[in-house]
Amino acid sequence: MPIGSGAVYSSVGPAPALYGVYPDPVHMVRTTTSDPVIQVVQSPGWFNRCTGTVPTSVTTHFPSSYMIADVVSASDQPNNHLVVLQPDGHTIVQIVAAARCTPGGPLYGYVYGTGNSTSDVYGDGRFGTHASQLSALGGSIRAGELTSTTPINHVLDLEFYEGQNYNYGGGGAGCFRWPANSCDSYASPSTYGGTNPDFKIGALLAIPPSVTPQSLGITTPAALKVFQALQNYGAYATESTAWSAYNVAVDKGAVGEFPQGTARDEISRLISSLRIVTNNSATSVGGGGTPRLPLLAPLGTDSTTSTVVATTTTAPITTASKTVSTPTTTTAPTTTTTTAPTTTTTATTTTTTSTTTTALTPTNAEPSNKKQRGKSWHA
Repeated sequence: MPIGSGAVYSSVGPAPALYGVYPDPVHMVRTTTSDPVIQVVQSPGWFNRCTGTVPTSVTTHFPSSYMIADVVSASDQPNNHLVVLQPDGHTIVQIVAAARCTPGGPLYGYVYGTGNSTSDVYGDGRFGTHASQLSALGGSIRAGELTSTTPINHVLDLEFYEGQNYNYGGGGAGCFRWPANSCDSYASPSTYGGTNPDFKIGALLAIPPSVTPQSLGITTPAALKVFQALQNYGAYATESTAWSAYNVAVDKGAVGEFPQGTARDEISRLISSLRIVTNNSATSVGGGGTPRLPLLAPLGTDSTTSTVVATTTTAPITTASKTVSTPTTTTAPTTTTTTAPTTTTTATTTTTTSTTTTALTPTNAEPSNKKQRGKSWHA
């Protein structure tokens, strides 16, 4: 959903990220009927995920050969969101903290209740496996979106350092806003250090219409594409980074396309130039009014939207996640055309009311040591 003409923007945006921007890879796997059906086993913690023994209620087709590395070091702690398209072409299964250590072996991870872990790509695309309970599929950058001449025609999925950005809002439903349905399990006044009451996990952010690429010094093709997407569609704050960095959700198959050098610096600058759309809500998506761009055709009605998820197997590369101190170069994965939910309502200025959404009860709670995640350096 594009940003609307009625959008009201906050006067301030995200805190600058000391370590810049990193891609957060999302594993996207297409399955067939020949792939065995397996039961997801609960990860016992953020580390040593492949030692779990407790089965969850979630099952999925999954290729026997697809591997996802375990987390055994504090210097390598990826989120490892996993989105699996089932053979019917529309059912998806999502888990987080995914790991598979042996070919054909158990698949480990966390699930957030049946409604979050299993859904239909033809639904609203709202729920999934982020800390906000928003989808890890909608908003992710797909293969070719940063390198082709075609515009990025969807909202983006961004993650911010909660210690400098997210407002706690008293906890409970006060620590998140629509379309989010929860905040981090470790959220508290000491871990959520943002002072702007509008900036809560789940917030929609966008570049105001008065801002131009020239005014921000944006010159590289990839950053110009991201500028257009952030001004026309915006981005949802879906997750926390636990260190002073921005993360961009990207399909793992597109991590190698994430820019380096000047383009990467410019993307970080774009994110710090975002402003919260304070009147985004379930009744007024994107701030209301006339959308900046025409709505896209429904999913699956043409060749550009019918392929929802592609199986990806890529060589190891550096990526994003949480807690380590020294930054390194990384690249990014990509995601499908399903976009994250947006909202709007009546606006005022920079004051935000807390959401009235009732949090879902997760089947397996988020790991208590999740905030210790460091940026991920693995494929």
